[in-house]
Amino acid sequence: MSQSSSILDETIQRVAILYADVSGSTRLYEKFGDQIARSDIHICLKILSDVAARWDGSVLKTIGDEVMCQFPNPVKAAMAAAEMQQDLADASAAGKFQTGTLRIKIGWHYGPIAFRNSDLVGEAPVTAQQIIKLAKAGEILTSGQSVAALSPELRANCDLVEHLESEVGLGRVDVHRMQWEESDDVTTMGTVETQDATIPRNTLVLEHDGKEIRLNDRNTVCRIGRGADNDLSIHGKFTSRNHAEILYRHGNFHYRDLSVNGSVIQFNDGRQARLHRDEEFFTGPGLESGLDSFPSGHASASFAVATVVAKHCPALAWPAYALAGYTSLTRVFRGSHFVSDVVAGIVLGIVVGILASTPAREWGAMLRQVLLSGTPWLVVVCGVLWLAILPSPGMLATGMLAGAGALVLLARWKAIGDGQ
Repeated sequence: MSQSSSILDETIQRVAILYADVSGSTRLYEKFGDQIARSDIHICLKILSDVAARWDGSVLKTIGDEVMCQFPNPVKAAMAAAEMQQDLADASAAGKFQTGTLRIKIGWHYGPIAFRNSDLVGEAPVTAQQIIKLAKAGEILTSGQSVAALSPELRANCDLVEHLESEVGLGRVDVHRMQWEESDDVTTMGTVETQDATIPRNTLVLEHDGKEIRLNDRNTVCRIGRGADNDLSIHGKFTSRNHAEILYRHGNFHYRDLSVNGSVIQFNDGRQARLHRDEEFFTGPGLESGLDSFPSGHASASFAVATVVAKHCPALAWPAYALAGYTSLTRVFRGSHFVSDVVAGIVLGIVVGILASTPAREWGAMLRQVLLSGTPWLVVVCGVLWLAILPSPGMLATGMLAGAGALVLLARWKAIGDGQ
């Protein structure tokens, strides 16, 4: 009899194991005291248990502010997880909690389990426990293996967000986020500019309704949505509770859409990016991004060659400089360099070209002549580029640019009048 019981205990089944954890429970106890916090958590866990029962699930155990549930298949686990989040959000909105709004995070996995004595072991509980450690308040995370077992309609609401190394020999496990809000919201995100010279280059500044958030290597995530727990709360008609994230990874910024219908990003150069559960990479120069850095090597090399060609073959001067100018412009319009990077490259290239094509004894006179004749044109070109690329540089900036150009032109005319 004991041998038969042992065999039954070792029987392996495939089920979905779901963990749901109350977020920030420690803060509730510290702020409101044990009695109120315990009461609210008890109500919360009762809501979760009722939802599990409606989807043919069962509560295996409750540990403090966490509940562990079992479901017969992944579809019922997915539906229960979404309903848990929604029912808790509705209860919070209805004022059922003395502590205010309660949020939970959920992690689940569909896979084999085994009962040994009274303990539940195997792939499903261990992997689900790993997954919930990655979840944040208001999130439902699951594994790629679980997503593959869902219906196409449910799979469409899952986005790959992370990877982890399995503790039970599965290798790399894909972690997906499930969308649980039922809405037809679409968010439109405008352009974000960083014009403050005191801001490091690899910093993205987000501004909305008087609030400013800076993303860099110290603050790597900004959550955007209607919910009060987001870093940037946008209470618009078409904004989802958890609409999007902007992430800083490996020196680059990414916009990740989490909404049902998608987002639209409007860039300064007129481009639009329409996203639906997808990511957009914010291209742009930066020392850590892997893109080109100051000054532009393409601009300096092309203008160095053009200067040498113009010196020895004057008839080819205009074609050479035109090609060099086109090469330099492409570095700006493809987002690889700022205008200042290209200008510095042009100046460096011309200087190198002059030095390479002129005897050393004539360097001083030649450089002086080039500066006098070329600087006004350089200022004009840079001004045109600046006004063309920036949609709204501002009256002050435009006035300063016009004033600088006028001073340079006056200096040039004075030099001509003096016979220089």
